[in-house]
Amino acid sequence: MSSLSQLRAQKRTVLQGMNNSREQISILEDKITRLQRASNTLSSNLSELNSVKSSIESLTIENSKWKGRGKEKFDDFYITYKGSVKGYLNKVKDAKETIDEDISRYSTTQDNYVNGLNNLQNTLSSLNYQISVAEREGE
Repeated sequence: MSSLSQLRAQKRTVLQGMNNSREQISILEDKITRLQRASNTLSSNLSELNSVKSSIESLTIENSKWKGRGKEKFDDFYITYKGSVKGYLNKVKDAKETIDEDISRYSTTQDNYVNGLNNLQNTLSSLNYQISVAEREGE
């Protein structure tokens, strides 16, 4: 295989790599956008949940209105409910943290693809120059 045909084969490989990188960058952009929307929604939900949690925790019941078994039953339900709200809030926080970590990981991966694409573009420029030199020498 001649030097010129090798250079052209390398150019095709680089172009395929560039197309693959662009496709991966696009896929990652879509993932990051969806995850950012989900993270923003969870942030909003966390604010609302914290507000609900605060109102539940600050709930006061006049002891004079409750007597005996009814008060004990209410207290048991109230403690269970507070625990459930706190548990749910923690699960939402964990989900948001996981999503934010995914966003960070995908952003890093996307940056790597962008850097790789830039390197491939530089390689393509070099190959184009080498091809033009080889074509001139072959004339």
